[in-house]
Amino acid sequence: MDLSLFLWHIYNLFFMGSTQSYRIPGPNKTLYEGECNEEGKPHGKGKMSYGEKCYFEGVFLNGAPEKGKFHYDNGDEYEGQIKNSKP
Repeated sequence: MDLSLFLWHIYNLFFMGSTQSYRIPGPNKTLYEGECNEEGKPHGKGKMSYGEKCYFEGVFLNGAPEKGKFHYDNGDEYEGQIKNSKP
């Protein structure tokens, strides 16, 4: 966990009463918004955006999509169980 994420975790714990909700920017214009585990990985309900129109919204398990809905930039969608981070 990097220092900024650690400090945000501490802030949420002591001042907001929660360690669960984060907004984490990632590489290649990815952005995760949602619940995280103690290691700072997406875990629980959340949304991972992969650009402007492509995103996954659903349940994450230790950093990987588990079950939910992929929205692709061409308008296609996939909803269901995810295995090895692939629909």
